[in-house]
Formats: sequence, structure tokens, C-alpha cells
Amino acid sequence: MSSLPTFRPYRVGDQPACLDLFDANCPAFFAAGERSGYIEFLGPVPEGYEVCLDGARIVGAYGIRPHASDEAVIRWILIAPDLQGRGIGAAMMTRALTIARATNIRVLHMAASHKSAPFFARFGARTTATIPNGWGPDLHRVDMELVPKGSASTNL
Repeated sequence: MSSLPTFRPYRVGDQPACLDLFDANCPAFFAAGERSGYIEFLGPVPEGYEVCLDGARIVGAYGIRPHASDEAVIRWILIAPDLQGRGIGAAMMTRALTIARATNIRVLHMAASHKSAPFFARFGARTTATIPNGWGPDLHRVDMELVPKGSASTNL
């Protein structure tokens, strides 16, 4: 990566680059059958979805969608495989947590795989449920939640 990543809202023209990211992460982190769901998700410009840029190259994408008055869901977090482990995911999570605190989100939910769950756990996410083969053969679904530090529920 040449510099710190930058973020901007997802645009319809970003779909090919986002699908390339999905394909590059399949089958390691996503089941092939999830691709149609991702295409459907990207169809209308999804509220709160952003791309992460290294210069002009889209190297990641993620979004936060309100789920309830004080809860949200982190959706479709993807990182270019050649840049994993270089801080892009941490930058996305830092940004997501900053947004959550600024908008009074008490809990962030995420549906991870058993392969990506340790990443979220590094930020304090805890497992709430595990579904064997929930995403596909040998790709277990791990539902997690994260309470952003500094949110109302951590100040009780």
C-alpha cells in the first residue's frame, strides 16, 4: 500500500471492482453462493457502504447499516487479499467504531465466518452464535457483537 487508505461512499460504477474483491476472497472467506447476495446488495446504492482506496485502486469495502435505534450491522467487509495484514481492515474497523460512537450506536453486529471471526475479536467483538456450515461447506457462520468503547452501554 502506498499511503494511508482513504474512504468514500460506494457508487454504482464501483460494482465491478467490489465483485473482483469478492471473487478474490472466495472461497477463502466467502462461499461462492454468497456472490448473488452481494450483487443484490450492491444493486441499489447501499446506504452507509464505503469503498477503501489506495490511490485510485479500490482495495476494500464495508458498510454500517442501522439495525435498530441504537444498534447497527457491519456489512460485507472485504479487503484485497494482497493487502490483507497491512492495516486496511483495522482502518475500516476504526472508522466503523468512530461512526458508531458519533451516532450513539450501542452495539455493532456482524455475521462473520470462522476464518474472519478472530479479526473482529481483536477489536473486542464476542461470539453470540455459531452455525456449522452456515455459509457453505466448511465455512461456518459466526454471529458476533461489539460494544464500541465510549458508547452509552460501556459507561453504565
